[in-house]
Amino acid sequence: MGKFLLSLSLLFAFAASAAAVPMNYAFDHSDSDVGFTYEFDGQEIRGKFPDFSGELVIDFQKVLNSTVKVTINTTTAQGGFVFATGALRGPKVLAVDQYPEMHFVSRSARPEGNGAIVSGELTVRGVTRPVELAVTVLRDEGTDPSERDNLILRATTSLKRSDFNADGYSDLVSDTLNIDIRARIRRVK
Repeated sequence: MGKFLLSLSLLFAFAASAAAVPMNYAFDHSDSDVGFTYEFDGQEIRGKFPDFSGELVIDFQKVLNSTVKVTINTTTAQGGFVFATGALRGPKVLAVDQYPEMHFVSRSARPEGNGAIVSGELTVRGVTRPVELAVTVLRDEGTDPSERDNLILRATTSLKRSDFNADGYSDLVSDTLNIDIRARIRRVK
């Protein structure tokens, strides 16, 4: 099924027809992917975090009021292949026995281009650092332009593993992780 970019400015244009209140959304795990890519021995590898939960509030009239809180279960992290998964969960990278969760909490959001920049704090291995996510909202192709009950949130950023003391195997694995989140979100009424 095709997707259609739904810019936040377009959403603002239709906000007058809806209640002027922030809207709560839930993640649809059956159609969401919290993924990342990294270089392993010169090759790009894709991993993912299949188990996550969170709260998402979007204010389409005033994006500054939008918030997101996400918890990721690190014990189910997948590194792209068996060896990488074991190393990723092990004490030199995520140390899942000691740190079974990662957390992201937004602190601000601002419109930018066809989306928004969501700034917040990411906590990995007990280390909290600021992170900015480039976020866009999409809707299914062919849906009404005012559709806001069933959307797709796309968020991307890059970060350095070493900033979170998750820098094991640096001779084989790049320090930079490219985060690519595609989450189906459904309005909670």
